[in-house]
Amino acid sequence: HVAITKALTEAGIVAKTQSIVPRAATLDEIALCHDRGYIAMAKEDVESGLEDLSTGDTSICSRSYDVAIKAVGGVLNAVDAVFAG
Repeated sequence: HVAITKALTEAGIVAKTQSIVPRAATLDEIALCHDRGYIAMAKEDVESGLEDLSTGDTSICSRSYDVAIKAVGGVLNAVDAVFAG
């Protein structure tokens, strides 16, 4: 991460970018891609302190749900910024 950021800064690329502020995505936004039952299950698994989703395919920690909804919101903000020009 540090080396990549340094290289991009030195190349003048960082100065040409716009910072996108993440936000928490709404349940309706997340439900555009995931079934509401899956979302509820994932949230419950995280809140229960499990190390993996009960589906067995994803490692999780106590912050996984919050990080995931902010990641989705950040991507949606980035898409909005692209379309806004």
